[in-house]
Amino acid sequence: MDNKETELRKRAITRYLSGEQPVEIYKELHKSKRWFFKWLNRYDSAKRDKIENWYDDKPSIPLNQPFKTGQVQFFL
Repeated sequence: MDNKETELRKRAITRYLSGEQPVEIYKELHKSKRWFFKWLNRYDSAKRDKIENWYDDKPSIPLNQPFKTGQVQFFL
C-alpha cells in the first residue's frame, strides 16, 4: 500500500478529532467528501471493534465466492 496515502488518511482523521470541520480537511487535502467520510466511518468502526489498522485498504475480493467451484459439474 502507498504509505503516503496511509499518512493522509491518518492526518485527516487527526485533524477532525482536533475539531476541524470536514469540509476544510478534504478540500485542503484535495480529496472528495466521499473519501473523507469513508475513512471517518472506517475509523469509527475500528475504534468500536478495537481494530488498530483502520487506515489500511480492505481487499476488494469477496471473502466468500459461492458460485466459484473447483470443477465444472455436468448434469444429465
